[in-house]
Amino acid sequence: MFLFRSQTRRRFAPVAASVLIIVSGVLTYTSGAFAVDGVIDIDSAVVTSFPYSITASGSYRLTSNLMVTSGADGIDISADNVTIDLNGFAITGSGGSAGNGIASTNNQVTVRNGTVTAMGGNGISLGANATVADVHAVSNGIDGIVVGNSSLVTHCTVSGNAEIGISVTGSGSVVIENSVYDNAGYGLQLNDISSSFGDNVFLGNKGNATIGSLSPTQVAPPPNGSIQVQLGSNLCNGVSCP
Repeated sequence: MFLFRSQTRRRFAPVAASVLIIVSGVLTYTSGAFAVDGVIDIDSAVVTSFPYSITASGSYRLTSNLMVTSGADGIDISADNVTIDLNGFAITGSGGSAGNGIASTNNQVTVRNGTVTAMGGNGISLGANATVADVHAVSNGIDGIVVGNSSLVTHCTVSGNAEIGISVTGSGSVVIENSVYDNAGYGLQLNDISSSFGDNVFLGNKGNATIGSLSPTQVAPPPNGSIQVQLGSNLCNGVSCP
């Protein structure tokens, strides 16, 4: 009986060791996959001063809120093809008269899924072929969101900014399905009639109205008396935008 048990233990020992090695290998591989998923995390422990500079193309992700020094930019981007996932977190300014939440003049920059608020300058200021989606741009010192040529602004809430809610400085852009309200300037300003807007709600933006006006212009008049292109319906203070 003792001999049988001893032989059994010897026979199965290599099998058990093999299983352990395989399981260990699987766990090691899984852990490595999480560590090298291609996304660079940004949090308050990594950012020791502002602005935080992104100089290489790739995907970046906030993993905590960022409280930005007064007068400084939050994140500056000097590379093309950059995506920043705010990941539900906020970039919050400390007042002052300058400093953008996220700023870039490069191409193909995407910002999504979070909040930029209380900056002294613009909330988000990007260049050409930009995408801003699912962002709250709230109570910034100049404009809420600024984009250049061939850009898209969609599913954003833009409110309480000291000047324009959404400003398109270039051509051929689309502003669609946003809520834009209580900004001190126009809710939306397009650079020319090659850009279009659709299914947005504009409410309580002050435009260029005189103090006390009950119906200030929600969308800036098109340049040279042209007609702006509206995709679908837009509401301006509860009625169809002109």
